[in-house]
Amino acid sequence: LSLRRQRQMCIRDRSYTAKQELLDPSTQTIAEKRWPGTSASDLLKGHSIFISNCAKCHDLPKIEIFSERKWIHEIDEMAPKAELTAAQKDLLSKYVLSFREAHSTNER
Repeated sequence: LSLRRQRQMCIRDRSYTAKQELLDPSTQTIAEKRWPGTSASDLLKGHSIFISNCAKCHDLPKIEIFSERKWIHEIDEMAPKAELTAAQKDLLSKYVLSFREAHSTNER
């Protein structure tokens, strides 16, 4: 998808993510498999960072529309601008990448 089309697909309603199932079993299973020791609390913290930090400057996109590579790039690029600590960046990445893998029909 073009960047323009991806932006058009972004959800303008900031309550979108609050309506998603935050910790559906598949998201949590993926997180635990990819990063052993990842807890439900870690994923909730990552979700909170996504909502509170990313939404300050951006409309929240549907997580599953971007590839894993695109998310890694975006998080790497935006973490310093959002003044995220390394721990916050890690929590955000685990949440976004786990949710994306659980809900996307696309390859990584």
